[in-house]
Amino acid sequence: MSRPLETPPRSESGPGRAFGPPFCVLCFFLGLVVACLAIGRCLPFPDVPGIRQKLDWLAAHGDDFDVIFIGSSRVEQQIIPSEFDRAAASLGCPVRSFNAGMPAMVPPEDSYVLEQILQRPHRRLRWVFLESMPLGGQFDAALVGTGRMDYWHDARRMRLLTRRAMADLLRAWQEREARPQTWLGQCGHIMEGWWSHLQSFATRGSNYGRGAVLLSWQLRGPRKPSRYDNGGPAGDGWIPSEPRFMQGELLSAYERQLAALRENPRGHLEDRLSEDALRSTLALLRGHGIEAILFLPPTLATAQFYPAPTPESAPLFDLSDVGRYPELYATENRKDGVHLNLAGAGIFTRELAALFAERARALPP
Repeated sequence: MSRPLETPPRSESGPGRAFGPPFCVLCFFLGLVVACLAIGRCLPFPDVPGIRQKLDWLAAHGDDFDVIFIGSSRVEQQIIPSEFDRAAASLGCPVRSFNAGMPAMVPPEDSYVLEQILQRPHRRLRWVFLESMPLGGQFDAALVGTGRMDYWHDARRMRLLTRRAMADLLRAWQEREARPQTWLGQCGHIMEGWWSHLQSFATRGSNYGRGAVLLSWQLRGPRKPSRYDNGGPAGDGWIPSEPRFMQGELLSAYERQLAALRENPRGHLEDRLSEDALRSTLALLRGHGIEAILFLPPTLATAQFYPAPTPESAPLFDLSDVGRYPELYATENRKDGVHLNLAGAGIFTRELAALFAERARALPP
């Protein structure tokens, strides 16, 4: 009687058998990450309204500009490049400038946009104006979950925001005895903001939704024209706004806040993390042979970010001084406590140009 054939024992060698399912899962996720990174490099810059159009214009005309302004709506709405260029030229500093500001653009989004600008032609670029703002963990709630929130969440920005959340949690813990009833809620608010950033980081890294956008372009054609196309009406990034003046309760509230600011001058925010992030941006600009100029616009904020002076610091133009620039706080020149109207924007732009010309004339040729 024949004996049944015996099945040879399975080999236990090889990495998959040595480590089992965890190794396979790790390989899967590593492959996924590599694939997402490779796909991301092949995709065009996300179609973020306003940002995409301005970067596209600079990609075609970046070599035409000597000065670029970067910041929030206080840049986009309040710095008129043509007015700045005329004022600077009349003071012996002929330049051509571009307004790259966007509403709600605060650190660290502004540094990401700056890096994108420097990847485009900029042979004439010598000065970059940066609105002085601290690195915050909370952003405009209307942007959460949108492409405008996701596109700049790379690894470097996510590390900064994680450090911001940890620093804010530590400060909340240190102040818990003074505010025992609110510190838990404050911690929850901080973690909620950090979690939204993590979601944006994951969305950007995985290119989630990008395929649908590209397919939509193919099926429906390009998006509708917008006011940001072709660098704005004058090709300098400036988007004119309608003249507007305060009235009613808005005017009354502004006058009360202004009176309080005159009685109690605003304080200076000191934030080591924000200063570290700013120094990294300044070093990037110096590496390209570009001088940074920080500035403070006129607002009713009770405290503003004044970086501590260091050998690597950029000059700071403080146009928020109520005593020195009373016309920038005159009610006929304001939209509200944060923004100037069109008339105020002209005054602000000329004052900024005067400070710039004084600085430029003092530099070696």
